[in-house]
Amino acid sequence: MSENKHYEVTLDKLQDKVLGGWCGKAYGCMMGEPMEFKAQGEIYEGSLDIDPKAPTTWLHNEDDMYVNMALLEIMRDKGLNAGLEDYAKVFRESEFMLWHANGQARQNIKAGIPPGLSGHPFYNPHADDIDF
Repeated sequence: MSENKHYEVTLDKLQDKVLGGWCGKAYGCMMGEPMEFKAQGEIYEGSLDIDPKAPTTWLHNEDDMYVNMALLEIMRDKGLNAGLEDYAKVFRESEFMLWHANGQARQNIKAGIPPGLSGHPFYNPHADDIDF
């Protein structure tokens, strides 16, 4: 039988962990981008050539990052009070490119499909893509 455990973490430690997660995601995106769609169904064992300027010239255009950053802006502004419509507004009104599941969700929201259903497989043929 498992015990219920209670953990406490300081705000500084939590911020450090969140920042570490974002840094890891950013580096993963930068390292994976040169290989995106190139090693499907097989293991790639070569080296990856990453442009040292990528963090300042490329990362801000990375779709695996900017959608999440837009959602973080809502969290920053509304905190835990943010609702589906707050997040849907980012998709509906933003001009950044969206792909597959997110792109279809944007089109669905613009067409009046509620945000809670815009990514549902019934309305979104890309529902099983990377994003929720």
